[in-house]
This record gives sequence, C-alpha cells and structure tokens, in this order.
Amino acid sequence: MMFNSPGKLRSRTMPIVSDDEMEIHGNRMNFLALGESGHLSRTGGTPIKKLERSMKHSIDVESVTANLKKSASEGAIFRFKDTNMEFNGKGGDREHNPDLWTSKLDLPVNSNGDSRRILEPPLIATRPPSGLLPNRKAQMQQELMYSKVDSPRYGYVPTPFSGPEPTQSLDRTSSISSTWSSLDGNVTDDFLDYNEAEQRFLEANKEYSESLMIEMVRREEYPDLGLQRQTYLDYANFALASKFQTEEHTRVVMAEEHCLGNNLASHLLQHVSDVQLRLLRMFNTSKSAYSVVFTTSYRTAYRLVANAYPFRKGSPLLVCQDNHECVRQLINAATNAGGIPTLAPLGENDLCMTKSNLAPLLKRRFFHPSGSLFVYPAQSNITGIQHSMDWIGKAHKSGWQVLLDVSTLLPTAPLDLSQHVPDFVVGSFENMVGYPSSMGFVLVKRSTFCVSVNRIPETDFTESDTTITLTPKVPSWQGEDYHIVCEDEAPPFLLFASLNFGLQHLETLGIGAVNKRVKALSLWIVHNLKSLRHEDEFWHLVNVYSPFTEENRGNIVSFNVLECTGEHIKPTLVKKLAAKYRIALGVCSSMNPGVANLLGPPSQRKKNLSVFNERSSDFTCVQVSLGPMSNFEDAYRLVQFLMCFRNPDFCPTQSAKLKEESVTRMSLRHNT
Repeated sequence: MMFNSPGKLRSRTMPIVSDDEMEIHGNRMNFLALGESGHLSRTGGTPIKKLERSMKHSIDVESVTANLKKSASEGAIFRFKDTNMEFNGKGGDREHNPDLWTSKLDLPVNSNGDSRRILEPPLIATRPPSGLLPNRKAQMQQELMYSKVDSPRYGYVPTPFSGPEPTQSLDRTSSISSTWSSLDGNVTDDFLDYNEAEQRFLEANKEYSESLMIEMVRREEYPDLGLQRQTYLDYANFALASKFQTEEHTRVVMAEEHCLGNNLASHLLQHVSDVQLRLLRMFNTSKSAYSVVFTTSYRTAYRLVANAYPFRKGSPLLVCQDNHECVRQLINAATNAGGIPTLAPLGENDLCMTKSNLAPLLKRRFFHPSGSLFVYPAQSNITGIQHSMDWIGKAHKSGWQVLLDVSTLLPTAPLDLSQHVPDFVVGSFENMVGYPSSMGFVLVKRSTFCVSVNRIPETDFTESDTTITLTPKVPSWQGEDYHIVCEDEAPPFLLFASLNFGLQHLETLGIGAVNKRVKALSLWIVHNLKSLRHEDEFWHLVNVYSPFTEENRGNIVSFNVLECTGEHIKPTLVKKLAAKYRIALGVCSSMNPGVANLLGPPSQRKKNLSVFNERSSDFTCVQVSLGPMSNFEDAYRLVQFLMCFRNPDFCPTQSAKLKEESVTRMSLRHNT
C-alpha cells in the first residue's frame, strides 16, 4: 500500500521482473542498527487488502488502524514459555500445493510437509512467528522476558524490523522504507535509502570504518566487481585473485621464455621459499617450529596424513561432528590399522563443541605407544562458528596429538600458532588467493615428527604415487624446511609464483582489519535475515543456521529460503536466481555431513561415525561466505534480493523463466 493523499490509501500493482532488473513488491524495510529498539507494526498487510477488496474505494486511515488492531487481536495467540506454540488463525489453515520449485527432500525440521500450523522447534532457526500481540501488557511481558535471549535454537532478535520493499533495480541509491511503531503504538514513517542504511551501519560498527582503506583496494585490484556490478559471496569455495597477482604472475610466465638453465631454476625456487615464509608468518610461527608440505589439493593433504600417521591396533582417533567430509580418509586408515575412531558430537542447541560432550572423550584412561589423534576444525563450513582454540592445549595435556583444519578460517580470521600449537595444520590455498586452484598444504610440528617424501615408481599393477613418512621424536633440526608433493615428477614451480604474489597481496591488507570487517558484515546479515518475513508479516522468510551473537562469529552464514507453507525453496534454485542479478552464492551439502545430518529431519539424525557415510542426510542450504573484499553494498544487495521471495508469484514466475531459457539453450545447441 502507499499513501495517495493525507489520510487516504490506495493499492498499487506489482511490476513484472525482467532479467536485468529486480522485481519490486512486498512491503517496506528498515535496517535496524545493533542496539536500536522498536516493534513491528505495518499498514500494508493482509487486513488492509481485505478491507480494500470489500469496500473498493479509498479508506480512511483511522478506520484502517482500528480494523488492523481488531484483526490482530483476534488472530495469533502464542505461549512462549512452552516449546509448543498454539495458533488460532482467523482464516483457517492454508492448503499445501507442492510446486516444481519446492524440494521434496529439503523439508524443514519445523514443518510436517503439509501445513505451517503444526510446528516443532528447529535446532537453529529463526525465532518463532511473532505476530502482533493481543494487548500491550502481553507485549511488554514478552519483551521483558525475552529481550536478551540469544539462543541459536530460536534466534531471538531484540530489534525486529519489517523487510525492504525491493526497488526496480538493485541500485545502492534505491529507496527502502518501513513503518514500525514503538510500544505506545505511535506509527512513524522512516524512509531509508542505501546511504542512510550504510551510515547507520558505520555508526554502529566503528571498527569497520577503520578498514575503509580496503574499499580503495577493491576498486583498484578488483575492478570487475564495480564495473560489472558483481556481488561475490562465495569465498569459502573459491577466493578471488587480485589484479596485482594475475599481472605479476603473467610477467613471470612471459619472462620464463627468456630464462635458461640455473637462472630459471633458482628464480622459481625462490618463489617456493617465499611462499613458505609468508604462510608461516601468517600463522605467527617460523620454519624452526613447523615444516611445510605443499600438496596438489586440500583432499590430498588429508590423504597424506592418513597414510603416514602411525595408526596401530587400538589407536584412538577422535573426530568432531563439525569436521569436513575429508576426515573419512583418516577414519578409514585408522579402521584398517585396527584403530578405534570415535565421534565427538556437537551441542544440539548451539552446534558448538561443548565441555560436556568433548571433555570426557579427551580424558585418557590409558597410554597408547603409537599416540592418538584428535581432528579439530577451526571453523564450521556451514554455521560459520569459530570453535575455541583452547581445546588444543587441553587435548595435549591428555596425551593427544592434534590435527587442526583451517580451510575456512583463512584469510578472514587470525591464527596464532605460537599460542596454540597443534601437531598438524591442514588448509587450502584456493580459499585464500583463488589462483592457482586446488592447492593445499600441511604444517607438521618439527618437535613431533620429521617429514620425508617418498616417490613410489609406477608398476604393471599400480600407478606412480608420492607419499610422506612421519618419523617421531627426531631432533627438530633434521629434515627439510618444505616439501612439494605432486603427481608429476616436475613440481609446478610457476604456480608458486602466483601463490607468492597472492599471499603478498593479503599481507598488505592485514588479517586483523579483514577480520573486523567480516565480523561486522556477517553479524549485520544475520541480524537482518532473521527478521525477514513473508507479506503477511507473520511467517519467517529465511531459516538461518548461524548464531546471532558476535562471539565466535566467522565469515559464513548459511540459510534456507522458506515458502509461505514452511517448505524450503531449493538452494540450487535460489543460487540460480541470484546469479541472474549478478549475485554469486554457494550451496553446501555433502562437504560437512555431520552438521548437515544434525540440521536435517529428526528421523535421520545420528550421533555416531555413520554421519560421515555417503548421503547420510539430504539436507542442503544456501551459503553466504564473505571475504577480504566484501563490503556493505554486497550485504545490502543480498537482503534486497531475498526480499523478492516475499511475493508468492516471484519464485514460480522466475522458475518458469529459467526453465524456458534452459529449453531454448538446449534447442540452439541441438540445431548447431
């Protein structure tokens, strides 16, 4: 609804979405900065539309307000003290009519697949529907009781707000507005455009303002993001290469043709040494403490450790439910050697490593001569939770050796290996610099193992392979500073030149500044996504699987978009629709089977190692992962895009367009 004249209201027709412009529909949105208060009240909802259709003429504002309050008071009744919620709807239950764009495998845990009227509290989700309370007394009681609640299970947001009214394009100058009232019921209009929303964000996040220098780096080193209006939010799967990195690497490749013999070899070897030093400096450690093994992929790094670690009969292996699926290689290696792998489950309420779950498993009741390995993730690649590094020291005190996975932690969060000293550190370069893709690394603590590389020649029955040998309790001065493990006999020295320039670029940014920047953005995204609702302002639009608190917050936010029936819209469809508006999102499913199993249907949940089996859960979700170049405009455009799903016609219309485009492409390909 919109104001036609003082005291009058009139309807408007929703515009049609084009491929180049975002459809504008729904109601208006106000971005609340952290610490602000306000309660939701709207004049453009379903009650007004019903009155407008029945009266078919202009409606007086006072009459509208009275009918709205009456409709609200006769509508929702909630009992927040109980986990079960009661709804006495005036309009009756909605019938569920499954459509092509709805995933049958991705039913949310808070839906019975038939109606949203019967709810079960999800593990980590948006807060329960919080429609208008019947009276002010009940409203004040709710705010007094729950204003400071911050449980990831329900995700209470202390400052709810209405969603944005999408504009004709995803422009930063687009005007968004909302109507929300305070406790006394006074309704005020607050029109916020991009500039005002950004200003309020900067005022609430002073540390973000200190890193605005990165905006200049973004314009100079990543010009395509601005020129093509690209919003890249998939850094966890593949980082972006800077202009400096690509140009310098091209210069080295071109100069290779003019270098011969020893000069070329020494020049390229220097890049390998520089990569080693830059990587260790990023972790605040030195080559006297850790040896570096460069691998052709992140998965290969796990395979090398699995094949080299001295598992014996009875050797304990402790893996976390939040580990990457590559941990299967360690589980298989331990099982084949007669070891005893065990799962450390996550807390069901917050998806964190809790003391009650982990401490009893770390307590050693006997000493095993071959040692025991504890595989610990620094950050979840689904929820974005950064797990406490204190468990590394506690595990060492109990006689465990620790493998730390930092694949999604870098380069947006610091890691000090001088304070927390794991025996192994496994990571991926493609999450840090993007190019070259698929390169990984393993850091091995010298005081624990001495590393040597073995080349297995090709035979009639097996292919050639390269493995590493871990020799325990060898003086730290023995062994090489770094090793290169590759499938070919010739190491890819030219790729190390690109890595060197990429790490050099990250050093100029500073991980500390990037970390403050990413934390502020991710918290703003979660804060706003958890408050988005459908057009009726009752049902949540997004189911968020990331914590609302700033503590232990990483760069990843995962969620699912919900239909008005409560069913998940396929994450792959959300990703495709976002790509039409030049927004790059990720989809995560099998890479973290433990958390996926916990977030999936209750009937499929497991608390043993079988969660790492293939297809242990059908759960999938949309993943937003921020990087060093992410800024407020990216977050703003993301929320604008998601608001399009408030319109019930948006998803089927765009899904049909995608299908038509696919058929057209196939026919053109067939004709050619």
